Amino acid sequence: MGRSSVAGASKGLHYTRKIMWQCVIWVILYIALIFILPPNVATMTRYHLSALAYKVATTTLALPELASWLAAFWGYSKLKSYASVIAASRDNTSFHRLALGGAWLAWSLPITATLKLIFGAMTTTSQPGFHSASVIIYTYVALVFACIAFSFIAQSAKDIASFYRIHISLKSSRLIMLIFLLFGILYCFLIFQHLTPLNLTSAHNPYFLPVWLLIISVTIPYLYAWFIGLLSAYQILLTSYRVHGLLYAKALQLLIIGLMIVIVSFIGLQYVTSVVPQNYDVVFNLQLLIGHAVRIINAIGFLTIALGANKLKRIEEV
Repeated sequence: MGRSSVAGASKGLHYTRKIMWQCVIWVILYIALIFILPPNVATMTRYHLSALAYKVATTTLALPELASWLAAFWGYSKLKSYASVIAASRDNTSFHRLALGGAWLAWSLPITATLKLIFGAMTTTSQPGFHSASVIIYTYVALVFACIAFSFIAQSAKDIASFYRIHISLKSSRLIMLIFLLFGILYCFLIFQHLTPLNLTSAHNPYFLPVWLLIISVTIPYLYAWFIGLLSAYQILLTSYRVHGLLYAKALQLLIIGLMIVIVSFIGLQYVTSVVPQNYDVVFNLQLLIGHAVRIINAIGFLTIALGANKLKRIEEV
């Protein structure tokens, strides 16, 4: 192992420790806020809970979400570690961008969840008039994270595909477009299910935005982000078939499988949270179960990324 590899390995370990500590701080902060902020009276009344029971139940329900944060930060840390090891390689730029995309996805989880927790406490107790503003702020914060993250991943996938001279065939392009169109039509249909003819031209609706503004500034950007995310996953998948070296190819394929799971699960999570108007009540329903299931799948994807990136890192250090 050369000096550069040793230095890269040391830097990678430093990144992992630093990033995981950041995640632990977010977890502690989130749990602390659950017990510090006032409980949701509507939820307490609905399920006949005391304030303490409500906070304990909320913490218990948040455990799958908190576990997904740890998995996301772990996967992102391993991507960053691998990018630091290959700093002198021509692949460094593309993997650095991939790590940045992973970072934006990972950080979006605690930031949006904490915002939702704080906004929920504010709107259900001291400042009910803030509800409309909080829904709009939350919507755009989640959207910004999605667009930036998938933009970095898309640029990384483009660089990697260009390096291996990979071109998407016309048949594949048509199939991707068909899937995307069906996906987009269903998304728009579900959004308009929550609107009525009376509020199409006003902000008096569950999204608190005029429909034209909702379509231009929320729906279209989300669809764009999801499209480049799906396209990136497919481009990187094609790359795995062009890589030479059995061990390297298997490690890269593992990373790619994890990345595809993460991209699809993030799209699914954003799909669920953006289609249904924001509500700060805790309700035990199908949406809650679907959200937890998607988060678990998301965590599996990030852990798979971490495993693949770690294997690639070990190959580079040999």
